[in-house]
Amino acid sequence: EFVAFDQPILPWSDINLWMSVFNPFKVLCVIREPGDQIAEFVKRGILYNPFRSPFLNYAQVNVLSIYGNSHKSMLKFHIDALQGRLARIDEMIDTIPQERLLVVDFEGLAMKYEYYKSKIENFLGICSDSHQSKKKYYDPVVASENSVDIYKNIPERTRKILEEDDDLKKSIQQLRKWYGNRIKDIRD
Repeated sequence: EFVAFDQPILPWSDINLWMSVFNPFKVLCVIREPGDQIAEFVKRGILYNPFRSPFLNYAQVNVLSIYGNSHKSMLKFHIDALQGRLARIDEMIDTIPQERLLVVDFEGLAMKYEYYKSKIENFLGICSDSHQSKKKYYDPVVASENSVDIYKNIPERTRKILEEDDDLKKSIQQLRKWYGNRIKDIRD
């Protein structure tokens, strides 16, 4: 009856073209607390290797040429990239018809899994019996233990940079404000 396409909509793709290719469609967009996203980059060791390539590639050369290779500069890169992705989500919300787009928060999905699962099933028009490999790829217990509120435990080196650099501090505050507003919209 349908195909689940489990991939992010890339920031440079044209939403209107995407909607034409996948018609009819429904989009499920999961957003995550920005501080936790930054903490995740540090925790997973991908702060300096955002492309996960073992070799220095052209994209990495460009990033390093623009941002540099210090801890602070790589935090700046990830914060800028995150700002771009959140702007893309705003564009999706403004462009995709409301009945075709469901935005949920990662934290809510982890902490109130059954409620959110039901909400997603209703949106997609499926029932619990349609699920295969339940909790194989996403376990709310693991997510809540390992991925929610991890910003509170960010390494001291990173915390110090984010607290002492006014531009980074302001950027994180703006990201968290955006998220807070979106969460308010989602949960209301």
